[in-house]
Amino acid sequence: MKNIYKLILLKILNYNNIKDIKNNKKYFLSKKGYINKKINYIYKNKNINNLKTINNIKKKIFFIFNFLNKKYIINIHKNKKINTINKKYKNKKGNIHPITISCNKIKEIFNLLGFKEFNSPEIENEYINFTLLNSPKNHPSRSLNDTFYINIFDKYKKNLLLRTHMSSMQIRYMKFNKIPIKIFSIGKVYRRDNDLTHSPMFHQVEVLYLDKNINISNFKAIYLKFLKLFFNKKKFNIKFRISYFPFTIPSLETDIYFKKGIFKKKWIEISGGGLVHPKILKKLKFKNISGFAFGVGIERITMFKYNINNINLFYKNNLKFLKNYY
Repeated sequence: MKNIYKLILLKILNYNNIKDIKNNKKYFLSKKGYINKKINYIYKNKNINNLKTINNIKKKIFFIFNFLNKKYIINIHKNKKINTINKKYKNKKGNIHPITISCNKIKEIFNLLGFKEFNSPEIENEYINFTLLNSPKNHPSRSLNDTFYINIFDKYKKNLLLRTHMSSMQIRYMKFNKIPIKIFSIGKVYRRDNDLTHSPMFHQVEVLYLDKNINISNFKAIYLKFLKLFFNKKKFNIKFRISYFPFTIPSLETDIYFKKGIFKKKWIEISGGGLVHPKILKKLKFKNISGFAFGVGIERITMFKYNINNINLFYKNNLKFLKNYY
């Protein structure tokens, strides 16, 4: 048995290329190969000691073949030269994510409508995020079930959290600026909500317009203009419903009727807004001033624009999906 092992080993170590290794691995280790024939012969003669030996030899030979196979593959790749001039190896260009496309489009629209962009921090304190926006302490949105709180307090001993809406930017801007105020802000917001149409993190655009004699008609006009430019449509089946938000009065929710696509023949809620609540204006010492504010979920309107039924697809890095929206 030992002589058989030595003969096989000498033969294997003289192989010069990967083709020889593959062919001889089949010759020695296949079902009808050399070693299995020896095993069958020993089994018929009932020589148990030799059977154990030949099985051990088989394992060793199998290990050697695998080692040589890997060694030759590594050497091939080491010696392989890549022609960087050849067009076959030309790098493919990256593309913009559909959410970024929507954000850029929204910025373009509001710049066109005369609004200025303003950014605010993602980590906000509870006082600005809720209290100054007229949200009472018992409001459901302030609960741990809806908001991501951080176990840290700011220098004013206010509890910190991940902002739940872009409306907090209104307070930061109104504190240090005078009318007319005509701004918008785009950024990430965070809520404890996760299903096909909601995500714990999503993007939102918030719009604020404050001046003398601003009314609900101004709100509707700007809002409809935004929708027409974003969806690139001249007409909309749209309705405004009376709703409740702590920071606006009256408060309106907007529904759009879709004639085609996956939302066909359905009224879908798209955003909310209204006139800025007088209590907020009073807290920030604005007198004889009115205005409107509204917020829109960017993932939500992007889903409607491109007929996407699952918000999670935006964040799964699925290239087949993302390539549809380049």
